[in-house]
Amino acid sequence: MLVLALLCGTSISSAGPLTAFRAPSAHEDAAVYIWPSDINPAGTVTGYVLSGTAMHGFVRAANSAITAFDAPGAGTGSPKADVQGTFALAINPAGTITGSFIDGSSVSHGFVRASNGAIITFDAPGATRT
Repeated sequence: MLVLALLCGTSISSAGPLTAFRAPSAHEDAAVYIWPSDINPAGTVTGYVLSGTAMHGFVRAANSAITAFDAPGAGTGSPKADVQGTFALAINPAGTITGSFIDGSSVSHGFVRASNGAIITFDAPGATRT
């Protein structure tokens, strides 16, 4: 959890107690790796996990509730494919999350996830990979 303290730009001594948590896994028998990527002032954390053969976004509320999500069109990967799935990268004070996802053809796209769970995907105009 040292990563969270560093991402917040605070020192461990002033950040308060560190909290360990387990990210959601779609596959109980699969190795799961977690990458917390951002935390907002309310203590809500976002990031992504490798579960099975793909990445999945997650949001962990300050009350410890964890929700996994995938951007519409995110690839599910395969053991021999490039990494596919949803990468949640940043969260603002309102709980809006932004990031990228890689589809089944290994093409990158952007997404924004509202605090109510609604997800909008997008591509930059003229981009072949967002």
